Amino acid sequence: MDRLPTAALQPAGAGGLGAEATADAFARRLAELPALPKAMAAVMRALGRDTVAAGDCIAAIEHEPGLAARLLRLANSPFYGVAGRVGSVGDAVRLLGLRPVASVVAAVSVQQMLLPLQPEGFNLALYRAHAVATATAARELAPLGRQDAEEAFVAGLLHDVGQLVMALFAPQAAAQARQLSQTHGLTLSQAEQQLLGTTHAAVGATIARHWHLPDTIAEAIARHHRPAGPDADGTASLSAIVHVADALTHLLHSPPTALAALPAMPGLSHTAWGSLMADEAAMPQLLGRVAEGTALWVMDGAG
Repeated sequence: MDRLPTAALQPAGAGGLGAEATADAFARRLAELPALPKAMAAVMRALGRDTVAAGDCIAAIEHEPGLAARLLRLANSPFYGVAGRVGSVGDAVRLLGLRPVASVVAAVSVQQMLLPLQPEGFNLALYRAHAVATATAARELAPLGRQDAEEAFVAGLLHDVGQLVMALFAPQAAAQARQLSQTHGLTLSQAEQQLLGTTHAAVGATIARHWHLPDTIAEAIARHHRPAGPDADGTASLSAIVHVADALTHLLHSPPTALAALPAMPGLSHTAWGSLMADEAAMPQLLGRVAEGTALWVMDGAG
């Protein structure tokens, strides 16, 4: 598989962007990011509802043996309900569908691109675990909001990618923003805006557009802290799904009594919460499914 070259993401000098850590400076550095691996680019076109033949996607995946092997291993897990029946990439597409396969390929591709990276002062293992948990929660929430589950998964997977790139391009400023947020009662986005002139949500959306991901995913990343409201017919926005999924991941290892306090969590959009969690009694089961899906990726070494 084509990997994201570590050198392409190393900060310029010990302080990265340093005093030049502005929105424009980030935009210039983002132009250095390489294109997506061919297999992920192919499945992202399918996820974006472009007309892409399943055979073309299968061929692109099969061209990358490591990716194909991990896809088969994951597809054969009990989580996907077809354990022991997936013997080829074609079987995976036939039994699971192209869109679920696309989200698995996206997750594997992104995780493998992250493996060689060592951003200064940044907990990459925690970032990866949170990304997978949010992606899994978004997939589970999507039907409640009448959104596509696999598109929600990818949006959840990449919702904080801007944090990672900030830590790579401007490690000192990014660390200062995290510290400022913790010590002065600011949101991380407020601290980032103050110190870097932009936010991880805005940077993440720029990355999504650079990688030619569907516009809906870029928009969800951009607004995952300020989600759009539901459509007139009650369809939740993709940003609302990612927003609530992000909040839910903080409850994965909390006692059941913590569930009742979630709607009062600072920063949680009550509109987004209300559009998705009309039946809060179903939340423990949903969280169990999220924990199961997250564990799958952790055990596979991708989370």
